[in-house]
Amino acid sequence: MYSSAIIQASASLNQFEESIINALATLKLDVSRNCEPTPKELEKLNELHDGLLILCRKDNDEARKKRCLCVGPIINKFREQAFYMRKRMRTDECPELDSYLNTSQNDITFIVQNSFDENTRKVAILLGAVEVIAELLILNVSLFGMGEDKLENTKVRQYFASALINLSYGNTVTKRKLCFYGHFIHTVTKIISESSALSQVYASLIRNLSWMAEEDMIGRLHETVPALSKAAVRAHIVKDAKTLGATLQALWNLAGHSVNNQKIICEEEGCLDMLISLLSVDPQFSALLETSSGLCNIY
Repeated sequence: MYSSAIIQASASLNQFEESIINALATLKLDVSRNCEPTPKELEKLNELHDGLLILCRKDNDEARKKRCLCVGPIINKFREQAFYMRKRMRTDECPELDSYLNTSQNDITFIVQNSFDENTRKVAILLGAVEVIAELLILNVSLFGMGEDKLENTKVRQYFASALINLSYGNTVTKRKLCFYGHFIHTVTKIISESSALSQVYASLIRNLSWMAEEDMIGRLHETVPALSKAAVRAHIVKDAKTLGATLQALWNLAGHSVNNQKIICEEEGCLDMLISLLSVDPQFSALLETSSGLCNIY
């Protein structure tokens, strides 16, 4: 059982972290996504969560223990929600999911609010927040589609992105996890392409991931370039300065990754004309001027 192995671990700093990592290594959320959810799987998940909770309570680092007990139960709840979302995707008979969906906005908002603290971010990452939030986003889009008729669901997706922006801030390991997490970049690209309401926050996430990206990450992020180019033109047409700024900042990073990315941006209808027009914008929009100037200089 997971719990017996975890409980026996020492509570010292390194051993505590290693015990958490080793326990969570048994979970492959992106792999199990395509598998039939079973009662046995749920039983093992509950055992894991019980064991993680016990280990957190035995931690000798009081400050870290407090943070673990603060965010840990919510991260566990996210993993349970992912299980029931997989079940709902295969059958309409999954009443258990409703209670999770009813509190999901409050839960992810809590993670966002607490992830501004560096030490809380470290604990959340250690406890698997990055992977499970990425998984919830993928399952949410797969289950509910891209319709923006439900404001609450749009808000939840917005907070998913905000949480991942905070958790990936200045953290190369987390950035790599997201770039290589199965179907994640594809889902983010779909959102940027199809959702005007969410383009800004997901463009900001790609800006984070693309900054100082390693060589193999560059290949993964390439998929987002056409969607971001379209979103930038779309935002410019409707005079949405915030979304325009976020998409251009992401494109600036991505344009620096490869000549191919630059070519895609140039070939997007209206994109070059937009960038040229932005060179003469009002000084109050200096961030747009700087970004568009940078992109034009690359070309």
